[in-house]
Amino acid sequence: MTIAHSNMQNFIRVFSQLSPHNLDTLYQVYDANLTFIDPAHNITGLDSFHDYMVKLYAPLTECYFDIHDSAAFGDIGFISWTLNFTHPNFNQGRKVVVEGCSKVKWYNDKIVYHRDYFDLGAMLYEKLPLLGKIIHFIKNKLGSN
Repeated sequence: MTIAHSNMQNFIRVFSQLSPHNLDTLYQVYDANLTFIDPAHNITGLDSFHDYMVKLYAPLTECYFDIHDSAAFGDIGFISWTLNFTHPNFNQGRKVVVEGCSKVKWYNDKIVYHRDYFDLGAMLYEKLPLLGKIIHFIKNKLGSN
C-alpha cells in the first residue's frame, strides 16, 4: 500500500465515523497548521477547525457521510461524498442530503489543506421556508429544476 493510499484510507475512516462523541479523532489525520475551506468558512489551525466541528455537530440529531469515490496521488487526495444530516431548524427537522467532494493535501502524513465543494444553497438556503420558495421559483424560471 502506498503512503498516499494509506493516508487516504485513514482520512476516509475518520470522516466516515465522525460523530459528536469522537471529534478528537480529527487530530489523528490533520496537521496543527491545517487550512480548511468550504463555501461558508475559511479556517486556519486544527484547534479552530475542531472547535468549528464541535459547534457544527452540537445541534444535529443526525449527521453522517457516505463516501463514494476516492483517489490519492502523491500528497493530494480527492473524495466524493454524500452528507446526511438532520437539524431541528432546517428543512422542518427533516433530513438534508447534500452531494459534495473534498480535496486534501498531506504533509508528513497529516492533512494540511482540506477544501470542501458543495452547493451551499441546496444545503441551507433552499431548506428555509421563505427563502427556499424564492430560490425554487428562480430555478424554475431559469429551467434548472
